[in-house]
Amino acid sequence: MKIDKRLSQEYNNKNMKNKDLAKIFKILGDESRLKIVFSLFNKTLNASDLLKMLKIEQSTLSHHMKLLLSSKIVTSKRKGKFIYYSLNKNLMNYLSFILKEGELNI
Repeated sequence: MKIDKRLSQEYNNKNMKNKDLAKIFKILGDESRLKIVFSLFNKTLNASDLLKMLKIEQSTLSHHMKLLLSSKIVTSKRKGKFIYYSLNKNLMNYLSFILKEGELNI
């Protein structure tokens, strides 16, 4: 668990507070956003890919992506005219760690 301990220290050093974690979990509490996160779990996708997979409107996807990007759950990278989205694995590993270990600053 050395990797998890290092992640814990890294995020604690960035002063991730309980209110920040609550915000992340609130954002993940939406079914559509969870589908996006699960879709990005092992691959990088662009908006067109996500729209086809999720069968939602472009404006709905934009709204969800804005929240996921602002909370740093998802990252983006522009390649030409396309923006590719991927999951922030470090944050997901940290969330998994605190859920498993119960290491939360209460």
